[in-house]
Order: sequence, then structure tokens, then C-alpha cells
Amino acid sequence: MVNYVTKSIFLFSLLFIGPVTESFGLIADGDVKPCCPENVVLVPKGRFCIDKYEWPNKKGEYPDFAMSAYEAENDCKSVGKRLCTHLEWYTACMGKNNMFYGYGPFWKRGVCNDSIGTGYVPVDWTKMHQGHAVWKAYAATLFKGVRSGSLEGCYSDEGDDKVYDMIGNVREWVKDPYGNGGYAFESSFWYGTLSGPASCGFQVSVHAPTFASYENGTRCCKDTE
Repeated sequence: MVNYVTKSIFLFSLLFIGPVTESFGLIADGDVKPCCPENVVLVPKGRFCIDKYEWPNKKGEYPDFAMSAYEAENDCKSVGKRLCTHLEWYTACMGKNNMFYGYGPFWKRGVCNDSIGTGYVPVDWTKMHQGHAVWKAYAATLFKGVRSGSLEGCYSDEGDDKVYDMIGNVREWVKDPYGNGGYAFESSFWYGTLSGPASCGFQVSVHAPTFASYENGTRCCKDTE
């Protein structure tokens, strides 16, 4: 398994959850509800929109992978969106009920694509430096993602809608001022992590934004209209 340097943020205190909702502001009764585009979910706690599925945000398609933070950012810009911030991503993953795994407070095997225990192939990282086409083709042989939204129980509940596959599948690039170069990637992937099942608070922030690991993808955010 890749020896990632990781930053685990397992926040089991309401002291953190409180400031998250306060800093964003809840939608009060009588407020005009903000609008989000199709296949983009409103996160009421933050008044922002987040893609329902991992990029390219299409149900039933495989998520993209082996992308750098710069590629992820450009993809989002190409459709009039942007990378999510770490706080936005974390808030959406926890859902309206502040569940550490989105679907619930405790990890359950098989709910998300985060518990493949066999078949790991050592990675030839030198191929990442041989050009995008070479690395992408090689990364495809390592890919074990599932189609977006195909695991019906793997979602974060946002009340009127659901956000799928925030736990497991591909890891997702976000903007984070505390990350290397201002970026980080969130959550576990199909192999889980070296420290066990990872909740919404698990983040890897040590890698440079050019690091296009075979399991790295993204999803996009957008300000409300």
C-alpha cells in the first residue's frame, strides 16, 4: 500500500460542528431558497451547491481519475463551477444530520466502495513522470472505482437531495489553504486507508497539486444563484 503521509481529522465533538453551521448560516423559515443547477445539490448549512456525483457528475458513469489538482480545477472551470473548499466538502459529506460517514455515524462494510481488501498492485510511480497519456493509461489498469451512484446506500443526506460517493471510490481534490500549494484531497478510496475505514474528516494534504495519483478525482462546487 502506498505510504501516504496523512492528516486524519476525526472530529467527534459538537464544538466543531457548531461553528461549521454558524459560519455558513442555516436557511431560516421564510427565506428564499437558493437555486442550484441540475445534478447539483444545495447544501443548506452552507448555502452553496455541490455536484451530486463525482466528476464528470453523471450518474452511471465511472468517475475520472489520475488527475492533478490543476486538472481538477480546470475541469470545474470548464463547466462554470469551481473546486470545493475543504470546509464545503466536509460539510456536504457530513450531511444535514452531521453523520461521520454521511450515511450514518459508524462505518459499515460494503455501503461504499472503500473496503477492497485484496488485489492491490504495487504502483510504478515513475510512469507519472512519463507524460499524461502514459500515466493515464497505466492508472487505468489500477482503477477499481464503481459507477457513480451505483451504490444506493452510499450518500450524504442533504434533506431534499443526496450527494453520492463522498466516502470511498475516488479521492477528491479540494482547495485548502493549509494543504500543499493550497490543495488537498479528501476521504478514502476503494482500498480504504492505512489507518482503517476513513470518515468524512480524513484528508491527505502533503502532496503537491501536480500529484496525479491513480485514485485522485474530484467533484465541483458552485455558489448559489
